[in-house]
Amino acid sequence: MQIPKPITDQTDMDRYARQIASQLGRNGRTEALPGHGAPAARIVDDEGRALEVVRDYSRSDQLTIYARLPEDAPASAPSIGVSALSPGHVAGHIRRRLYPAHTEALDHARAIQARRTAERQACTAVAERLAGLIPGAQILHDHPCPRQTTLSCTLAPSGAPWNAGRISAEVGPDGTSVRLEVNAGPDEAEHALRGLSVLLTQQVPQAQSPR
Repeated sequence: MQIPKPITDQTDMDRYARQIASQLGRNGRTEALPGHGAPAARIVDDEGRALEVVRDYSRSDQLTIYARLPEDAPASAPSIGVSALSPGHVAGHIRRRLYPAHTEALDHARAIQARRTAERQACTAVAERLAGLIPGAQILHDHPCPRQTTLSCTLAPSGAPWNAGRISAEVGPDGTSVRLEVNAGPDEAEHALRGLSVLLTQQVPQAQSPR
C-alpha cells in the first residue's frame, strides 16, 4: 500500500511541484507562489494553464490544487483535494478531475463575458441614439456596472456651471429601458422628452390596426 509522502517545507513543495509539472507535460514549469501560510507553488503546463498547489495547513500529506482563471473572469475557479501519494498520482487527478472542471469554468466565463459585452454594446447604442436626439447632448461617462451603461448628457454651454442644464439618462441592461433625470430649463427639458419619445417610438413596434 502506497503511503503519502509528507511535504514538510517549501523546499519539499518546490521539488514535488517540479515532479508534478514534468508529469503534466514536457514543457511544464513551476513558479514561486508567495502569500500562503503553508508550502505552495504554481505550475504552468504545456498549454499555459496555471495551477496553484497548496499543502494542507494541518496535514502535510494532503494537497489542494486550484485551477486559475483570468483575474477578471466572472466565474469561480475550480479546485480539488488529493493525497500526496506520488507526483504521478497527483498529475492523474489533475487530468481526470481538475482539467475538465477548468475547461468548463473557462467556457462559462467566456459565455458570461460575451453576454455582458453584447449588453453593454446595446446600452451604448441606445445611449448614443438618445444623445443624438437631444440638441447639444454629450455622453460624458459610463457607469462601471457591467450590466448597465449610465451617461450624462449636458445641455449647458461651454463654461457654464457644472450643475446648469444637465440631463442624466440611465440606460438599463440590453438597452431596453431608459430613466431620465432632468435638471434643466423648460426648453431643454422639452427637447429631452421629445427625443425620448422618438426613441421609444423606434424601439417599440407599432400595434397593427385590426383589419
